[in-house]
Amino acid sequence: MGQRLLVFIAVFFIASAGTSLATPSRIIAIPSTDTLEYGAARFDMETYNTMMKTGADGGWNLINYGVAWGLIPYTVSKSFGIEIGLDYRDFNGSAPTAADSPLFLNAKFALREGALFFDYFPAIAVGLLDYGGKSGVTNANIMYFTASETFFSSLRAGAGFYSGNGTVLVDENGKADNSGPMVSLDWQVNKKWWAAFDWASGRSRYGTLNVGAGYHLRPDIKIIAAYVMFNNSQIKPALSIQLLMDF
Repeated sequence: MGQRLLVFIAVFFIASAGTSLATPSRIIAIPSTDTLEYGAARFDMETYNTMMKTGADGGWNLINYGVAWGLIPYTVSKSFGIEIGLDYRDFNGSAPTAADSPLFLNAKFALREGALFFDYFPAIAVGLLDYGGKSGVTNANIMYFTASETFFSSLRAGAGFYSGNGTVLVDENGKADNSGPMVSLDWQVNKKWWAAFDWASGRSRYGTLNVGAGYHLRPDIKIIAAYVMFNNSQIKPALSIQLLMDF
């Protein structure tokens, strides 16, 4: 989303830089430690497409529309932020259908870097991701903890842990594969360009390695292109295009 607790963590850091590095809710696919400021809103549209493959060949397509809002004025707290969001999602191809329950709720509480104890204390966030309404199909109901640290003013590394509904997050054999670590690295190359990768463990559709780059068309409009590779080799890789607009 647009400038997107039952959780444990093993945290390690390599690098980082401020909320302009990624969408408020996510890096590419996994949650970030960013939140929107109070009164700010973000609209995002994302597509995932396996390109040139039919459903019979393992092809699938997804489009997601999302909005997010910041709830805490920066003047009230320079240390933490709260964000809520709502997604509308449509699948076709071999992905599970959400047609009769296409809405997903998200929420996040985050502490900014240096908010606790000392200046180099990492940013941390806890949140809820993809709380859906159709039991066994869309209620992934993921809870997560993530942390990040900034180095060299432009490079950020993060790590965290997620846990979700084992009836939705399943592997190719239908067995629960609903929790595990996640890591990310993102780099603000300059005022216009940004690059990142992120990874989440597991062989459900949430277990992916994503590599991508973003470009600011304007300070409040950003486009991201990413290549999505699934840990489960039976799910074909996809191209993701994301458009993010701040208001």
